[in-house]
Amino acid sequence: MQTLLSHRESTSRNIKKVLDVLNRQIRVILFGLACLLASASTSALGAVLTLDQAMLKVDRKGINLSSSNIVLPYNWDRHQSAGDGYAHFVLRFPFSGADVPQALYIPRIGTSFVITLNGQEIARQGSLPPDLYEDYTKEPYFFPIPADLLMPQNTLDIEIGAVGGRHAGLARVSFGPVEEIRLIYRSAYRGRVTGSLIIVIVSIALGALALLLWLRQRDASYLLYGASEWLWALQVGDTLFARSPLPWPWWGAVIYSAYALAPGLICKFSLIMTDNHHGRLKRLSDLHVLLPVPVALLMVFGGLPWLWSIWNGVTLTACLIFACVVIFHGMRSKALEQKVLAIAVVLIIIAILRDFFVITLVPSTYGNFTWARYAWIGFGITLAWLIAERTRKATRQLAHMNQTLSMRLAEREEQLNAAFAQQDERKRREAIMEERQRLMRDMHDGLGSQLVGALQLAENPSASRTVVAGQLRDALDHLKLTVDAMQDTGGDIASLLGALRYRLGPRLEAAGVTLNWEVAHLPSIPSWTIQQSRHLQMILFEIFANLIAHAGATQAYLSAHHEEDVNGSVIRITLRDNGRGFEPGTPTESRGQGLANMHFRAADIGAAIQLQSSSRGTHITLVLPVDAVQSVADTE
Repeated sequence: MQTLLSHRESTSRNIKKVLDVLNRQIRVILFGLACLLASASTSALGAVLTLDQAMLKVDRKGINLSSSNIVLPYNWDRHQSAGDGYAHFVLRFPFSGADVPQALYIPRIGTSFVITLNGQEIARQGSLPPDLYEDYTKEPYFFPIPADLLMPQNTLDIEIGAVGGRHAGLARVSFGPVEEIRLIYRSAYRGRVTGSLIIVIVSIALGALALLLWLRQRDASYLLYGASEWLWALQVGDTLFARSPLPWPWWGAVIYSAYALAPGLICKFSLIMTDNHHGRLKRLSDLHVLLPVPVALLMVFGGLPWLWSIWNGVTLTACLIFACVVIFHGMRSKALEQKVLAIAVVLIIIAILRDFFVITLVPSTYGNFTWARYAWIGFGITLAWLIAERTRKATRQLAHMNQTLSMRLAEREEQLNAAFAQQDERKRREAIMEERQRLMRDMHDGLGSQLVGALQLAENPSASRTVVAGQLRDALDHLKLTVDAMQDTGGDIASLLGALRYRLGPRLEAAGVTLNWEVAHLPSIPSWTIQQSRHLQMILFEIFANLIAHAGATQAYLSAHHEEDVNGSVIRITLRDNGRGFEPGTPTESRGQGLANMHFRAADIGAAIQLQSSSRGTHITLVLPVDAVQSVADTE
């Protein structure tokens, strides 16, 4: 039951959103319709006279054609096949002599023109013949009439200079009181000029937004939409300027191309938005984008105005095909965006159909403006909303993906931390096992061998008690140093040396050796291990044991200090005595084994031993590079 209620609420919200969007579109279109109705309601205003009967005389390419009576409006391109020339209109109308100021209103006139009332010029725009940069047919005109020019029977002469393809001609002329004519003029001006300005601003803003999205995301749909909005802004903006930046027909090629290309880009965009941009529809939309520019150039420069009517029919057919696809897709889709797009397409198609059958095919509508320009802005706002909705969903999806990815990363990080913890625990256990094995090996090879030697001496009746006691002292010192090596000093080399002095000091004193001690402040080595402490202690123990047993020295010196040399940061430990020394090249068997062990242990901790011995004493230097010790510890 709750699921059903939730579904109904969701459906109600979607319907409300669709109605809101539809309401906005209808308001935009009603604004244009209001302008049209206001301009078309001339006959409903009292005392306003519509002048639509005229005598026409045409001069085309220097050839004067015969005069004829016509009914306005007069479309030059429709009657003269888009050629250049002049047209002279004579309109006659009565005036009752009212005291109210009078005025003229002309919805469309040009390309350039001169207006004369009863032989007196009252208005002029441009030159005759027209300048190729000027076009005054784009806006409605309001002309106040001086009271002294009006007569019971009046003759209005209007001469236009026409440029083929620029919508030259003359619409119906309205004559009446100034205030009523001004109301008609203001309504038409708002519809054609002010409305065009609003459309240009909105289209430029929407196009800029879409192109910025394209620059960031490189999505082709944003490029198509942004380009179509700017092309439409260019085409509609032409209404706002009487002088063009380029001469005719070059400016005409630009405007016609923009007008023809914008619908093709919008159709292509709509197909992409509904996932129908493939197969035959894609090829048809490609043609609808590629052909407008060649057709516009051929029409303008080739003097083929009929080609434009054919192209409008082709465009209408293609737009109807694309519209049917989008509408069908929107009806079948459950997505709100697709339904809104379908509604927008229906409205723009209605406006296009009206413009094609009314503006293009009905001669009497010259001077009216199109509905498509107002339907386009509603359609454009709808598409902008679709892009915003699409971006919002993409952002929400991206945020959801980021959240999911963060959760997965956190889960993976937790798994890795657990794996690392297990690995650290395994390494710790292995290190403990290795340390136990090392202690057992050291006790077996060191302490065990010394105890065995002491036992052998004790069992030998000829061995003196002094020799046996010395062997037992070596074993005891070895055991004490092994226990000291089990304590983690945190890389404090000075503390390690102090412990060694504490253990061996009594033996040196008993042997009659005075130890001179000089240990400066030494840096701690954080990566220093217990095994490295054991190696360093055994090196120094071997040196002092040899000094006591073989050197016969009375003075011993130990110094340690930190220094920087070419190899970097090092700790230099120096031991020397005043004993009888030995020849390093010809050591005894026991001494040779001891030196080999010292070099082996030094290499294991990354240190170097320098040994000098003579009859005046022995000098041994142990150089311990701090960086090398860290790297060796890491490998272990």
